[in-house]
Amino acid sequence: MDDVMRYKTQLEALALKAAQNNNLTACSDEIMSVYMPSSPTGEMIYESFSDDELKAMLTTLHEELGRCPTQKEIYCIYKAYIRLRFGNWPWALQAAGLRPSKEHTKKRKRRRRYFQKKTNGGNSDAKNN
Repeated sequence: MDDVMRYKTQLEALALKAAQNNNLTACSDEIMSVYMPSSPTGEMIYESFSDDELKAMLTTLHEELGRCPTQKEIYCIYKAYIRLRFGNWPWALQAAGLRPSKEHTKKRKRRRRYFQKKTNGGNSDAKNN
């Protein structure tokens, strides 16, 4: 258990440094190989986080930002843990009791319509066939 706490402390320091450098989304291969759940150590660290701890990361960031956090605003390893635990980003936000902003929802709907048109060859009637 001491190893897990040591790794969690190191992970927290890495996340803080990444935030200070405004580089939350980029993790080196070395960091990924240790902390991602696909590695034995990463799996042990991932499993040591409770649902409440992961949700608290989201709610704390929500309080700091004054809005729902985006995936780009959370450290890459934490983002991977959150998505793995809750299935996807919107479900994670919902589990934490948060709702995406209306602007985010509008963008997502526009993006969905765009790709539907693209995959339907621009034929809006294709859904109805």
